[in-house]
Amino acid sequence: MSILVLIRHGQSVWNAENRFTGWTDVELSERGVIEAETAGDELSDIQFDVVHTSGLKRAQRTAEIIMSRSSLSNDVPVFRDERLNERHYGDLQGLNKAETAEIHGAEQVHIWRRSFDVPPPGGESLKMNAERTIPYFEEEILPDLKEGKNVLVSAHGNSLRSIVMHIESISPQDIVSVEIATGTPRFYDFDQDSKKLVIREHVPLWRPRKMRMVESDDPCPTGFRSVKVAGIGMSASMLEPEEIDGPGDWEKVISDLESWGEVPTVNITSLTYEESPRGPVVRLSGDDEWVAEFLPWGSDGQIRARSRHAPEMCDSPCGGFYWNGQDIAIVRKFDNQFIGSEVSLMDGLRDNDMGSSTEILRRSGAILGEYHSAMQSTKSTPPDQKRWNTRNEAIERVLRAQFIWRAPFTKEQPGTLSLLDVRFSDISDESVRIGPPRLSDALRPHDSDKPAMRDLASLMHDLSRMYYESGSTLGIVELRSSLIDGWKSTAPEEWSSDAAFYSHRGGIAIWEYEQCLLDVMEATSHQSGAPEPAITMLAYVRPYQKAMFNNRTFAALSLMSFFFATTTLLNSIPPSLADLPIPLFFMGLGVVCLRTYWRKSPRPEKPFNIP
Repeated sequence: MSILVLIRHGQSVWNAENRFTGWTDVELSERGVIEAETAGDELSDIQFDVVHTSGLKRAQRTAEIIMSRSSLSNDVPVFRDERLNERHYGDLQGLNKAETAEIHGAEQVHIWRRSFDVPPPGGESLKMNAERTIPYFEEEILPDLKEGKNVLVSAHGNSLRSIVMHIESISPQDIVSVEIATGTPRFYDFDQDSKKLVIREHVPLWRPRKMRMVESDDPCPTGFRSVKVAGIGMSASMLEPEEIDGPGDWEKVISDLESWGEVPTVNITSLTYEESPRGPVVRLSGDDEWVAEFLPWGSDGQIRARSRHAPEMCDSPCGGFYWNGQDIAIVRKFDNQFIGSEVSLMDGLRDNDMGSSTEILRRSGAILGEYHSAMQSTKSTPPDQKRWNTRNEAIERVLRAQFIWRAPFTKEQPGTLSLLDVRFSDISDESVRIGPPRLSDALRPHDSDKPAMRDLASLMHDLSRMYYESGSTLGIVELRSSLIDGWKSTAPEEWSSDAAFYSHRGGIAIWEYEQCLLDVMEATSHQSGAPEPAITMLAYVRPYQKAMFNNRTFAALSLMSFFFATTTLLNSIPPSLADLPIPLFFMGLGVVCLRTYWRKSPRPEKPFNIP
């Protein structure tokens, strides 16, 4: 059996600048080189016999880097052919995508980019691209596979999309929505008997792809399998439904489960099953329409409490299922589809529309603050400095981080029924969605309540992701300020005070740091490449910490000044007028130094990478 690996080149410098590239021969960006190196490490245990790549150096360079990381593949022939080139974008090549949308309209640009048979002016459609890539695949690549050779194809998003369409028999209507990520390998096995390519054994979207399955004899309810994965210094246990194809399967998987709230149990006439990165999602029809979201790694045990105490403006589960105390699934009635703010915010960022972007951010922050205000009277526990720092320490150790960060935390950051993970896809114009936990919660489970500030940091980090992906040129400080101002307008006054944001005692910065670590941990478990902007932001942690450490000079000077003022007064009791100038001078100096120290505390509006 031979192996076919398709990989899109790493990010190019024009990808990073959000420009139409096409046949323009640009280099890989720094991130693109890292993506290629990561892919090379992932593919290092495959002995390739032949490499096919395009006539463009970004694809060729990606192939070179991948092969350089392997000790098994030496002196491998490389075939370069323009038939594997990216779509030609014609008159659009070199133009910024956001600016082009302003000129021609976002809808027209979307048609040029994503339709199957409509080419941009002077360029190629995906159909035209397929008319050269598929013959090349049949004439050059397939014969190598039939000869038993392992083949690497390093090409481009659209040239690979057309090959994937051909291999997997995907319709022209559906292929346009298939994403081919930069630097991410796609694996196929070629069966010499049937002469067919078969995509590698399916790994569910929620399961870490690069952690091996280990034997698990943990008990599980009927209709489920117990899965344990381990590797790279991490492990996770999961309960996954075995099969849900029809109403009978639904009855089976809930047969051993206990329920809470309002859930579908009988009169289910049909269902559909789909996967998400956080677990299986089942849509059920019967007397009502329902959506059940399964939680493979359970939760922190507080989903029911969040749902019970959440304000009416929340999109909360109406019920759910659990087994032996572990949350198995949450359920909602499918009355109206929840539409988050992610798409509208991304459009605003890509279009460099400051007005709409800041309005969405303020509104999103205010909605999150409303949730926290409702939780203040429900649960408020003292800051758990030891457990919060210990959790970060454990993650740093797993990732072999080159830095550490601990914080004393302020009393203005008490623990509460926080959401743990919140993104703009979870916040609509008027509500916040209580949803499933992220994968990192399985790799490093929570053992304590977290503060509301951590939810804001989660949303702030999602803004950083979207800002990076959009290629926006808007001022990130102004965007962050809008989100913070919105949250402050409705969040509990103490929790959103200047003292709570005080960076020298953690503030929002320590929690954004944690978000970056979680992104890296999840990417490591999938070996999906360096996650941005987390990697870039982490590179600025040391300079950020150094600046804060240097600021402590003023704190030390203030303490010394207050000490000299106090001791001078004590030594001259009862003091005369002649004795007062010196202690008053030191007292004033202490006040000036202390205020300077406070003033130099990094502002929460500025991310790590802005001095």
